[in-house]
Amino acid sequence: MRFDTNVLDTFIRKIYGGFDTQNEIERTMWHEVLRIINEATVEGLMQAKEPPTHDKLFYQALRHSNEVFAAFKVHTMGEEMAAKLRDGSGHLKPFSQWKEDISSIASHQCGAWLRTEYDTAVIRAHAAADWKEYERNKDVLPNLRWMKTTSPNPEGHHRQYWEKGLCLPVDDPFWNEHHPGDRWNCKCSLEPTDDSVVLPDDMEPTTPQRGLENNPGKDGHLFNDTHPYFPNSCYSCPFNKGLKNKATSIFSNEKKHCQHCGKIDAKMPSMQADIEKLTPEQKHEIYSRPIEQQFENVAQNVQRHILKGTDEEDYERILKAAILYGKANKVLIMPEIHAKETEIRKILGVPNATKIPDLKVAEGWVDVKSPKGYRNIIHNANLAAAQGAIACITDDRISLNLRMLPKLSKNILQNKFYSKGEVHFIVDGILYKYNSQGLVPG
Repeated sequence: MRFDTNVLDTFIRKIYGGFDTQNEIERTMWHEVLRIINEATVEGLMQAKEPPTHDKLFYQALRHSNEVFAAFKVHTMGEEMAAKLRDGSGHLKPFSQWKEDISSIASHQCGAWLRTEYDTAVIRAHAAADWKEYERNKDVLPNLRWMKTTSPNPEGHHRQYWEKGLCLPVDDPFWNEHHPGDRWNCKCSLEPTDDSVVLPDDMEPTTPQRGLENNPGKDGHLFNDTHPYFPNSCYSCPFNKGLKNKATSIFSNEKKHCQHCGKIDAKMPSMQADIEKLTPEQKHEIYSRPIEQQFENVAQNVQRHILKGTDEEDYERILKAAILYGKANKVLIMPEIHAKETEIRKILGVPNATKIPDLKVAEGWVDVKSPKGYRNIIHNANLAAAQGAIACITDDRISLNLRMLPKLSKNILQNKFYSKGEVHFIVDGILYKYNSQGLVPG
């Protein structure tokens, strides 16, 4: 597990600068925590004998559950840090003193606790994938036997299960709340079998640890909403603004449903469909924030505007290009802004063109183009120039090689409709820059 310490520095500086930790989720930290938990999920799934690669609903449940978990973890961390901003007299502490006061929170949340959460996510994702296999094969192997832990220093909570030979049907309700992974860093496992059922009379089921009671193979949630990061009820949820008082909460009879709540989903607009649901007023509020609060880290030296959908068709190509530019300087991935939204364009300093360029880099504006054929290369470059941007031609859809680039760059730069002094290419994952003199050094 690798946590980006630059994200933590950005996070605490935003909090000290007045970020609303009570009502908002700081997106840079959220993305970093989500990235780590998602990586753990993938690692766990790949450890399974037969990962459920075709179960789209299962994968969607895992992804969304991770998003919700990351949101409440970041909210908890921010609130704990913000609570220490002022001294006993109510005065804002000097930054250095406050940073020292929250060092234990930072080290726990971004260090030991996150490491444990990562390891447990690996274990539970693996167990979830295995559970799908058990369900597929239960006609042949109808029962599950609890196997001895592989931990060199096992705790005693699950010992009775393997020592007494616990073996129950796949559909037995016991597995809803009791299963390997219902304790942090548990390394027990289950074995599918057609052996007879064994339910010892003297067995007393143990209590799962808080946040791990559910069976992730059944609901797709690696962490249950009973975890301490989550609110105890809808009334106490910081994002449930519809409940004004306890009486309203009691009479509304709203049942806690964090994993399926639109109010927490509204705090995490990263997909294009979510962004399109935002009202003009909500978008304007985002564009009115300080620039540093509109962008979030997605890679080294690369930041994405929070209103740029990560599921857009060309996003992956733009991101790959941004990472290459980011090897030398800071890069911003820009959102889609309508030509009529002139005030927003002024805020972000974008060219007055019909379509906003993809990237803002050290050289200025760059638009990533992936033509489908050679005849389209110059046309695509001219379109980029018309947007006030240098064209970056990629080899995602056509085959390019280094021998072609000098001639291609000359033809583009000499075209009367191409108004920029440079043209860039990405070939086999390497960025090349050309001007009228040839290949630009470095």
